[in-house]
Amino acid sequence: MHHYGTFCRVWWNDAHPKYIASQSDDKSLRVWRTHDWQQECIITEPFAECGGTTHILRLAWSPDGQYLVSAHAMNNAGPTAQIVERDGWKTGKDFVGHRKAVTCVRFNPHILSKPCKETGKVKNFCCCAIGSRDRSLSVWMTCLKRPLVVVHDLFSNSVLDVSWSQTGNQILVCSWDGTVAYIEFSEEELGRPISAEEKMSWHSKLYGKSHANISPSNNQRNLASTLLIENPDILRESGYP
Repeated sequence: MHHYGTFCRVWWNDAHPKYIASQSDDKSLRVWRTHDWQQECIITEPFAECGGTTHILRLAWSPDGQYLVSAHAMNNAGPTAQIVERDGWKTGKDFVGHRKAVTCVRFNPHILSKPCKETGKVKNFCCCAIGSRDRSLSVWMTCLKRPLVVVHDLFSNSVLDVSWSQTGNQILVCSWDGTVAYIEFSEEELGRPISAEEKMSWHSKLYGKSHANISPSNNQRNLASTLLIENPDILRESGYP
C-alpha cells in the first residue's frame, strides 16, 4: 500500500473483509482489496481543499460494511466527515456542522434497531460518533438527516479519539488537553443492538450469503467460516431463494 504522504490511519472492513481503507495527509483516501492487495479506488475530491489543519485522521467502516466515513474532508469551504458508500464508492453525502476540522470517526460496534416515530416500522441503522478540533462531539444515525446529539465545548482543546463500549451504549472521548469524557446513552435514545441471528439476516439482504455452513449438530451458524458473496444473484442461481 502506498501514499505520497504520512499514513495516519488504516482500517479493516470487519463486515466485509474484502477491503481495507487508508487515509493520509496527501489528501487522499484509498481502498485496497485484500485478495490481491491492489488498490480498488482512490478518492481525492472531498479532500482537495484540506490543509494540514489536523494532527490525526481516524476513519472508520460502519458495522454493516456499507459505509466508510473519513475524517477531515471539506465541502464548500466547511469541514465535514465524508461518507463513502461501498456500492460504487460514491461520495455524495457527508456529516456537516463542525466548525473546525474533523479529527476522528468511530462507529458503534453494533447494528441498531428502533421503531420509526412516524410509521412505527422498525428500522436497522448504524450510529457514528465524530470528534473535531472545535472541541465538540456529534453523534449521528444513518437513518436520520440531523445528529442525534451535539456536545459543544466538551474540552479545552481538540478531540483526539473516540471509543465505544462493547455494549454500544457508552462512549469514552479523549482530548489533546489530557482529559477524558464519559457519555452514556439509554436504549430508548440509541436503539437496541440487533442479535447475531438478525445481523446475519441483515447481511444476507445486503450481500447475499451462503447458508451451507449451518451446523446440524448445534443448529448454529458458523460465523467465522460463512462465505460472503458479493452478488445475491449468485445465490439464486445456486438454488437459494
